[in-house]
Amino acid sequence: GQRNVIVRIPAHPLFLDLLRCVGSPLAAPSANTSGKFSPTSAQMVADDIGSDVDGILDGGRCESGIESTIIDCNDRERIHIVRPGSIGREEILDALHRNNIDVQVNYAHALQPTPGAKYKHYAPRTSLFRVFSVDEIPNDVRPACLLLTEEALAGNKIPARDDLRLLLLGYESRPETIAQKLYAVLADLDALNVTQAFIIYPQIADNDWRAAIYHRLDKITDAT
Repeated sequence: GQRNVIVRIPAHPLFLDLLRCVGSPLAAPSANTSGKFSPTSAQMVADDIGSDVDGILDGGRCESGIESTIIDCNDRERIHIVRPGSIGREEILDALHRNNIDVQVNYAHALQPTPGAKYKHYAPRTSLFRVFSVDEIPNDVRPACLLLTEEALAGNKIPARDDLRLLLLGYESRPETIAQKLYAVLADLDALNVTQAFIIYPQIADNDWRAAIYHRLDKITDAT
């Protein structure tokens, strides 16, 4: 019932080969249960919807880890990024300028629903709460904490609790590692069967990576 369709050409050589074999565009929904985090490996697809599909094409682990950037080009003066991904504003501008196209690129709220924009999305089964300090983690739960690798190496932000399970998100100084690992970490979190989980948002300097990662975290976390 929407006015628009979203079109992309994937970069993965295996899927490009599939498209060449088919010879026509493919209508492709996400390979996960609606609302759940996206799979980044064939095993994650099998664990989620394996019994509901006829087969899984295994191209290895996802390189970027998060869903693609979605842009709206209906405005002749501006391109709107309606879902941030691993391709950011600066890369889009660079591609445009190399082709002598002079338009602005803005982050914008989608005027109509886009994939990943509805209700709580990308979420694990385990309740995940945003905190600003590990001191906010309550004592009456069996918790897990999603921690940046720098924080784990430093050790000074980890509370001394025998019941606390730690999961490493990646490096704050290298946000692409957070994007690569995020959904695999959420799968690991669900496998722990803890009562609740907590995360301190990474302080990401790069505007494009911050927009992409916060977009996902905002969809899966609750304020304490």
